[in-house]
Amino acid sequence: MSGVAYICPMHAQVQRELPGICPVCGMALEPLSAAPAENEGEELRDMTRRLWSGALLSAPLVLWEHLSMLGPQTVLSRPLSNWLELVPATGVVLGVGWPLLTRAWISPMSPWKVRGLFWSKATWQE
Repeated sequence: MSGVAYICPMHAQVQRELPGICPVCGMALEPLSAAPAENEGEELRDMTRRLWSGALLSAPLVLWEHLSMLGPQTVLSRPLSNWLELVPATGVVLGVGWPLLTRAWISPMSPWKVRGLFWSKATWQE
């Protein structure tokens, strides 16, 4: 044990011995000491990686949908096209949105819960 305590920036009563997320609001726990931590940009690197992977998975979906609207009907039927779009779309929703969904699940009514509900609702609308 390094002896460093981690606290929530919004809820000082939440203290843990390991980094994680606040059970009240879902924010990342920060080290209590002023010394820089070894995993300072870990959450930023993770979110940046998720952003780019989501962009790469979403680009073919956007292109496919726009091409189907501009030109003549494709050789694929609409139901088959919907099922083929489901695979990368599921990767975006679950892969990119996983931290948002997990924080929404464990947090009581908080901004994370509202964002998670919005994310899941907006994802499944036609």
